Amino acid sequence: MMSEIPQPKTQDPPVLSETDARGVGTVTLNRPGVNNAYDADMIEGLLDAIGRLGADPAVRVIVIRGNGRLLQAGADLNWLAQVSEAGEEENLEVSRKTTDAVRFLDTCPKPTLALVHGGCFGGGIGILAACDVVIASEEALFSISEVRWGLIPGPIVPQLAAKIGVGQLRRYALTGERFAAAEAKRIGLVSETCDTGALDQTAAPIIESLLRNGPQARRPSPIPPARPSTMNSRRPWPGPMRPSGRREKRRRDWPVSANGARRTGIRNHRPMAERTPEWSSSPAPSSATRPRNGSGRVGCRASRGRRSWLTSSTPARSSSIPTGSI
Repeated sequence: MMSEIPQPKTQDPPVLSETDARGVGTVTLNRPGVNNAYDADMIEGLLDAIGRLGADPAVRVIVIRGNGRLLQAGADLNWLAQVSEAGEEENLEVSRKTTDAVRFLDTCPKPTLALVHGGCFGGGIGILAACDVVIASEEALFSISEVRWGLIPGPIVPQLAAKIGVGQLRRYALTGERFAAAEAKRIGLVSETCDTGALDQTAAPIIESLLRNGPQARRPSPIPPARPSTMNSRRPWPGPMRPSGRREKRRRDWPVSANGARRTGIRNHRPMAERTPEWSSSPAPSSATRPRNGSGRVGCRASRGRRSWLTSSTPARSSSIPTGSI
């Protein structure tokens, strides 16, 4: 009797998409092992999914959600470290695609609704800013955390400024502090909050309302998108988007570059690293004194030039920003 030959496991796609009979398209971020931190493959998957659903006449609403314990944890720092060592052209290409992913959502002709559980950090906040409706469960935490690693959230600034206003953007993008779902609703990032586990129940009547409306009464005609950044073209939806603009402006817009401080910030966040960023005046504490997040890994933050550990007034069930992402 022949023994069964084990087949190699295929890697799950980083972005899943499906459409139900009502015309509700669902885009699911699917890297739960790293809290849905995005890399090049996830960006490509998101561009493809939003592009297809946005151009499909059978799709009436697009819902964005995530597998695992968070909606989205920002960029995968291991991936960013690799990109930061690459050449200028590769860095610019990453910048273009990252900006396009948020702008695809911002200019998508179909209503978009994001469901946030657990938390959303870094570049993931740009996804929320680009969506028409955002519902968050009460335990969710938020942070525009790029500044912690010496990065600039250039690709998501236009959408964030339009969503929460310049004043709130300045505070949270400069401090990198965490804030709860209630505060996210107060500043306009979140449309509605709900009890933990009640996201689908809360979203159902909103989706039904969207489905009852005429399919031609759609964005972006009545609701203009956020003003594109200098690295974006104004090419209409749908179709490939090719950024334009002077190179020196594009270089400033995206954080991944050969800048030493940025590299230091990314390296320092690696679990085994003990290096102190060059902008910090205090040495990094030893691993024995580091608080750990729910996954047993270390999370940290810097504040006013000193190293301080990420703390929050939220209940103990909330964990720190996941290691390996921003």
